[in-house]
Amino acid sequence: MPGSHWTLGQIVPPVPSRHCRRNTAGHSEKQSGRLQLAEWLTKPGHPLTSRVMANRIWRDFGRGIVPSVDNFDAGRAAHQPSLLDWLALRFTEHGWSIKQMHRLIMLSNTYQMSTAYDARAAEIDPENTLLWRTNRRRWKPKRSATPLWRFRAISI
Repeated sequence: MPGSHWTLGQIVPPVPSRHCRRNTAGHSEKQSGRLQLAEWLTKPGHPLTSRVMANRIWRDFGRGIVPSVDNFDAGRAAHQPSLLDWLALRFTEHGWSIKQMHRLIMLSNTYQMSTAYDARAAEIDPENTLLWRTNRRRWKPKRSATPLWRFRAISI
């Protein structure tokens, strides 16, 4: 039955996700469990949150280390799990700073690699999952409120 704020149904107790059921069981009936879930997700020994963020930050520069960025549990494994673990560790060490992660990635040898094609490497890794070169990306300007004719007039 779809809910409505005008016709209230019976109160349903909160049930944690199947992924964290055993880890967030310490709340009482009067609490929602959101605080316990947040504490569980961000505790230093829990790798999932930092791994997901590290993967999303890596995706800013191309594609994610885990291809299914929006669904980490989709069954597709990371093609560089040790890199993802290392980035997740650095992310937490730098105080969960996205800016520091961008700096770390942009100063890395992997980010600064050439786009030059190597037939031997392409034979071994045609999808470039081992990151033997930088993938070419076309720059796509964001749509703006400025009319296109103004850009053309400026360029003349």
